[in-house]
Amino acid sequence: MTIVLVTGSEGNIGRYLVDALRIKCPTWKILRVKNGAGHPVFDPQSGRYVGDLRRRDLLDLIFTENAVDYVIHAASTSYSHSGYRDHPFKILRDDCQMVLNTLSYARNVKKFVYLSSALAYEQAATPLLTEELSQNLPAPTSSYGVAKYLGEQAVRVASIEHGIRYTIWRPFNVVSPLEPTEGEGRHVFVDFFRRLFVERVSNFRLLGSGNQVRCFLWVEEAAGCIVAAVENPATDNEIINLARDEPISLVQLKELLLSIGREMRVLPGEYDPPICLSGEFSGIESEVRVPSIKKLKRLTGWESAVSVRECFRRFVEAKLRMGGNVG
Repeated sequence: MTIVLVTGSEGNIGRYLVDALRIKCPTWKILRVKNGAGHPVFDPQSGRYVGDLRRRDLLDLIFTENAVDYVIHAASTSYSHSGYRDHPFKILRDDCQMVLNTLSYARNVKKFVYLSSALAYEQAATPLLTEELSQNLPAPTSSYGVAKYLGEQAVRVASIEHGIRYTIWRPFNVVSPLEPTEGEGRHVFVDFFRRLFVERVSNFRLLGSGNQVRCFLWVEEAAGCIVAAVENPATDNEIINLARDEPISLVQLKELLLSIGREMRVLPGEYDPPICLSGEFSGIESEVRVPSIKKLKRLTGWESAVSVRECFRRFVEAKLRMGGNVG
């Protein structure tokens, strides 16, 4: 029996990875991990291991009880504006501990799949972001960016020493309705949803210029692509952007969400809060940042089929079904 370990399996992307594995690989045994304090255990009722990946005893238990074939490492510190500002070292420490511990136990797996981030391109001056570009870029400077950069280096060095095959994915703005709505400084699309659909703000505050251009990808598509490529030898020892090439500015995103809300008859037709620019954008302040998907298509043949409008229609629909929040 093929066994796959999915770290971060209960997260915003991880739950969809598990769903995609169940569909594409129904005979595989999927090992899930729920973050928890205390001594690590296997909970037979939920079918999950419970423990802390920052501690080696959890991985010792998993790899002692299972001959793991594949690892999909999706565990990561939750993204937030306050994380950038208030906990930079904790983010770096925790992310690095998790990936290094997991790699230490994954020496004999067939493949290690690592979910990195578009933050690898933090220092890029060009609008079109190709995987090769990062080879000549200065290292990122934000805590999240540095953590993902070091994670990528750790995966590559482990491959050199232990011969582990790997795929490093750099997802661009994956849209998941499982991301909690409460609290300031979530991913931009979650903040926008909260302000427009939950709080119904009278003035719409935008950090930075509002002209930052980004590409968004529906979470089920992202998960399906990652899972479909696990056994694909063309993706061995490769770094691949994971994105949809349909750029949209933050101002346009606000208008798109308003349009969807009106179309679904959950926002009044006259509701259109004026934009107020204030504060500093936590991410990369640039007019256009578009990922190249040429390598993705060449190696996997995969291309996103869900438009940005349909992506956010699904997001809004799921959020409203959840009562506007989750988590």
